[in-house]
Amino acid sequence: MRSALIGVTSEPGGTGWGSRTEFATVAGKTGTAQVVEQKDASRKYAGKLDDHAWFVAYAPAEHPQIAVAVIVEHGGHGGAAAAPVAKKVFEEYFRSAGTKTDQ
Repeated sequence: MRSALIGVTSEPGGTGWGSRTEFATVAGKTGTAQVVEQKDASRKYAGKLDDHAWFVAYAPAEHPQIAVAVIVEHGGHGGAAAAPVAKKVFEEYFRSAGTKTDQ
């Protein structure tokens, strides 16, 4: 399971690619929660009915110190909207801790 979660963030084409950081290996899972079926969405509500984006991750992958869950309402897809937010959280955490580790 751990290797699959690491692959989401570290393999080219992984949906969580946008969460990668130089401070630690990130392991995570992206997701999308559909608000309404596309056939039910009308132009009148464009944007308000976009899918919710989410990303749940932890780092370092081998010896976790921090876990993050990000939900972006109407953000579209988790990899595009939520993973970059998690990256900022990880970077601030490790920068503040003065650590650059994959331990």
